Amino acid sequence: MSAMLETEVRRETTRRLRNILWYWVPAVAWMAMVLFASSDPFSAKHTGEILRAVLTWIVGQVDAATFGLVHFLIRKSAHFIEYAILSALWFRAIRVHLGSLWRIRWALLGLAISLSAAILDEWHQSFVPLRDSSFRDWLTDVLGGSVGAAICAFARR
Repeated sequence: MSAMLETEVRRETTRRLRNILWYWVPAVAWMAMVLFASSDPFSAKHTGEILRAVLTWIVGQVDAATFGLVHFLIRKSAHFIEYAILSALWFRAIRVHLGSLWRIRWALLGLAISLSAAILDEWHQSFVPLRDSSFRDWLTDVLGGSVGAAICAFARR
């Protein structure tokens, strides 16, 4: 009987470790990536230099107004998409351990974690010399996280 119990304990331990690696590590890793993106290398100055080089290579010279609009749209889209993904990954991780709770709670908890990261992100940017903290960026993060959570909640119905 003891050998059966030990085998069952090992299986359960292996299953839990697999769950952590499969469900929780992607959410934590993506959140780390999102927070790293609030550092200096991802400032508008640096991304603008890269984007200008890419656009010049693809379409040739681009006037300042067009470049400014494209750069703005890409940066805001990145905010939206990264937080939609973050919210979805937290939803995915949370549902594994809160299976008995209602799906909307999974989405809301994932969204709450994502929005906490967005607040931390904007706060951190206020200390980075080439970055600034922006309520508009935070709202974009909120919208992206909300869309990610909503898609997950409704997809699981």
